[in-house]
Amino acid sequence: MYQKKQLIHKKIELSDADKVILNPYICELQNLMVYEISKIKEIINKIDVENNEILIIWKKELENAVFSMNDDKYKELIFLM
Repeated sequence: MYQKKQLIHKKIELSDADKVILNPYICELQNLMVYEISKIKEIINKIDVENNEILIIWKKELENAVFSMNDDKYKELIFLM
């Protein structure tokens, strides 16, 4: 279990293609505070990560940051661009 958590919390490095996919959503997310859960969840639900492992991890980490109200992690993830 510990190894799985450690793997998920590895530094996420987005490729240029990943950034293109996320850009429209990131712009919206950067205007929201971590406690605006309903609005953030709406945006997160729109993000289609397909079979992209990095984007799946990024999206899960973002969800975890929001639901745990971790503002530092939230900002870290949305400012990876």
